Amino acid sequence: PTLSCVGMSAAAFLPPVVAAWEQAGSNLATGGAVDPEAFLVAVEKLAPIADSLGRVFNFLGNEMAENVEEVRTALKNHPADRLRDLVRREVVEKRHKEPGAASNALRWL
Repeated sequence: PTLSCVGMSAAAFLPPVVAAWEQAGSNLATGGAVDPEAFLVAVEKLAPIADSLGRVFNFLGNEMAENVEEVRTALKNHPADRLRDLVRREVVEKRHKEPGAASNALRWL
């Protein structure tokens, strides 16, 4: 089948998605943490799947994109090498429940 939003077959589309998620989780097997940028890239590769499911699921792709942007903004303002460090900082500073908090965006991703 063809994914209408990206104009390619599912067979051509899925390997890059799988590769992105493998890259995002590559440090986990050795007790490492998730690299923020690798995780965000992997999430971005999933959004077209939601878009290809039709109008009913368009909101999902949009929500994913908005949450990725919130996390990127938080990382720009408060750089962190690991997602958990970003979340911990927000919790310590009591910013994790504020609108636009990376903690909230990550919960939905």
